[in-house]
Amino acid sequence: MNTPKDEWRYEILISELPAGGKTYKLKADAAFYPQIAERIMADGVEALEGTLKVTPIKDGAALEGTLTARLLRSCVASLEPMHEDVSDQFSLQFRANIQAPNEEEELDLEALAVEPLESDALDLADLLVQQLALAMAPYPRKQDGDALLEAHGQEALSSPFAALSALTEKNPKNVN
Repeated sequence: MNTPKDEWRYEILISELPAGGKTYKLKADAAFYPQIAERIMADGVEALEGTLKVTPIKDGAALEGTLTARLLRSCVASLEPMHEDVSDQFSLQFRANIQAPNEEEELDLEALAVEPLESDALDLADLLVQQLALAMAPYPRKQDGDALLEAHGQEALSSPFAALSALTEKNPKNVN
């Protein structure tokens, strides 16, 4: 994910980190909320902050972090605006000189969890926005969203072909 130039940025150099690592507290300025909302495909961002500890490791850096955010979203059941509060803890590793596995090699899940490090710099703000995108609900629902689904049946959760199937069951002459 490339960060646009006008978006929130907070770059650090891994080579300047102390051996024990360093903790950073980040809070997005409201001026950046529209760009962040567009990037994560939310209706709006009302708050985003995080704490990230970055520790140098051989050929890269390890990162432990937490984030909290308040988003404006649309309920998938009612399409009404709603707030979503997001909090998450995450761990990331960045390493230089990562070799991509070839097709014959068995995939190592630990190796897949390591991100490639392309330079000595890490953009912590960009990483926080990426983690927010991963942590937010894929299908946000208001508290009464389940009641709406019950009131209108389960067709909202079924396959798009369920409606076609129901039509052919009512009129079997249309089936070849």
